[in-house]
Amino acid sequence: MNPFSDIYKTLSPTELIRIVDDPDGYQPLAVEAASSELASRQLSDEETASLRTAVKNELEIGVAKKKSYEDKLHRTISAIVNLVDPIGQEKPSTSKIILATGIVFGLISAWRIFNEFGLTKHMLLNSRSDELFELVIYLILLILPLISAVLFWRRKKLGWIILAGFIIYSTLGDVLLLPKASHYRDSIPAIDSLFPTVSPTSVFLALLFHVAFLYILLKKDIRSVFDIDGRALIQTTVLAAILTGMMMIL
Repeated sequence: MNPFSDIYKTLSPTELIRIVDDPDGYQPLAVEAASSELASRQLSDEETASLRTAVKNELEIGVAKKKSYEDKLHRTISAIVNLVDPIGQEKPSTSKIILATGIVFGLISAWRIFNEFGLTKHMLLNSRSDELFELVIYLILLILPLISAVLFWRRKKLGWIILAGFIIYSTLGDVLLLPKASHYRDSIPAIDSLFPTVSPTSVFLALLFHVAFLYILLKKDIRSVFDIDGRALIQTTVLAAILTGMMMIL
């Protein structure tokens, strides 16, 4: 049975046409399933032409949204650079850096939880018993950054450990994702959460983002606030590396 058949039954004709008209960008089985599903819809030539126009418009909107996202991320990176090493400005206090870091990761984590609510609900309602472990890991990685941001903002040692571990894990993930991102293709919004694709620019900016905040957390004055010694730092790095390895195996 074609593994894409059931998924593509839920797609709109516009999304199916995107796959059929770009066979080089998708797996052969995906193109085959999209073609079969599109044929079963029995669209007229006029409807097909209209939908192809809609596909073109959708692609233009997608490109614009991607550029907007990358511009926002670029501005965020610039703000972080100024925070880490401001030129011609007064150096921000340790308290401000801790506050800004907690707010940034709190907002990012809350946005991700909101953005992935639909996918999370689908996984909770439809996951099989043999997928329970993967579901638990997904939920932990979804919720833990928000918890760590709150604990970090409240200057709890556990908050530093969890946040630093998550940033190290994310940094390693960005590095591993860069080669795959070089083969980037625009994805279909309806199944983007199931088969996510990202551009090299987005991955590189995310890498800079994580490296900048990792630098902030490793600064001596920040670590002293959270009572982080060399042993705790090594343990956090090792645990993050192990977590990354486990996720690669899964």
